[in-house]
Amino acid sequence: MAILATLVAVGSSPALACSCLPRTEAEIIASADVVVAGKVGEVRRTGPTGSGSVLATIEVTRIIKGRVHRQIQVRTRDNPAACGIDFQPGNVVRVAAQKLHDGLNTNLCMALAAPRA
Repeated sequence: MAILATLVAVGSSPALACSCLPRTEAEIIASADVVVAGKVGEVRRTGPTGSGSVLATIEVTRIIKGRVHRQIQVRTRDNPAACGIDFQPGNVVRVAAQKLHDGLNTNLCMALAAPRA
């Protein structure tokens, strides 16, 4: 009975944080369709704040995996609690993404460390 009460309490919480299975960088890259390094340009938010998405333009400086143009757009959730990545204009990033019906998509579970200087 105590277990059931705990499950009900957890299941009814208003917001759950992003949770990812531990993976190595090699595993993340292997699971991605595209991996690039580049600089974040424009960042556009779409949909309601907290449940919408972000479309980040990346000026690609290095293609690590896949075939892409020198400028790409990557979509993520607009909320880190929903596994969204906080893209900031001007930041240099490495991005692992999957090709979905609406273009390239990424999330915190696919996050890679920034490129080494």
